[in-house]
Amino acid sequence: MYREMPDEDSLWQTYFAPMMEFTQADGTILRVPKVTDLNGATVAHWKERGGDY
Repeated sequence: MYREMPDEDSLWQTYFAPMMEFTQADGTILRVPKVTDLNGATVAHWKERGGDY
């Protein structure tokens, strides 16, 4: 699941943003979920849900 950012761009410059960020021991940032996990099926799901309101 992605966090929605309707009023501002996310760090990915998209409507969606990661739900969580963690800094690992080596200093790298782990984002959950990854932007590469956002695919057509995910977008289709949210488009369908958007029609529910």
